[in-house]
Amino acid sequence: MEAGGLGIGAVALAGLFNNVVDSYGYVRLGKQYARDFETSQAKLDLSRLQLSRWGEALGLASITETTQLPTALGSSDEMKKAKNALGNIFNLLDDAQHLSKRYEQRESGDAVATLNPDDLELHRRVQRIVTQRQRNTGFLKKAAWALYRKNDLENLVEDITDLTAQLVNLFPATKQRQQELSTAELNALGDERLLFIKNIADDQDPLA
Repeated sequence: MEAGGLGIGAVALAGLFNNVVDSYGYVRLGKQYARDFETSQAKLDLSRLQLSRWGEALGLASITETTQLPTALGSSDEMKKAKNALGNIFNLLDDAQHLSKRYEQRESGDAVATLNPDDLELHRRVQRIVTQRQRNTGFLKKAAWALYRKNDLENLVEDITDLTAQLVNLFPATKQRQQELSTAELNALGDERLLFIKNIADDQDPLA
């Protein structure tokens, strides 16, 4: 394996990774989901957190054109699989955003759901962790967009969580570092929401 080739691949992977993590931050959910809203938002938040943890373990936020991904972390084949998974997540979010535009004009101005105080605090804490990890990236702020149909929400959450699970199992040399980061995340998220997080994470994030 040529280190130079892996380095070029790492730059592209880091750029795609940062775009995907950023794109999560603009998703909103329609108010009509009511009972499903908190759980669905938590699943998206935890998926984003899981993805950012994986990127942090790989050191993707620190990669520039002059740095390379250590060859000991993985192969070029794993790099290709990671790019494909990230690309699929990005496309899912992009497709959902375009679908949202078809329905937003039919909805009232208050059709976007708001979280209760406890869930809003969890959402903010996840956002804080992710933002701290994206220390070397800067994106133009985009407009938030909402999913208005329940099937769209369920399909997006299911597809993204499946792809994230596939992604974080690549580069097994980072597993220990991911576990360390997960432990730190639970401390940062707070004991008061730990049971709720654990219930969501049982099927979604085995490291949580």
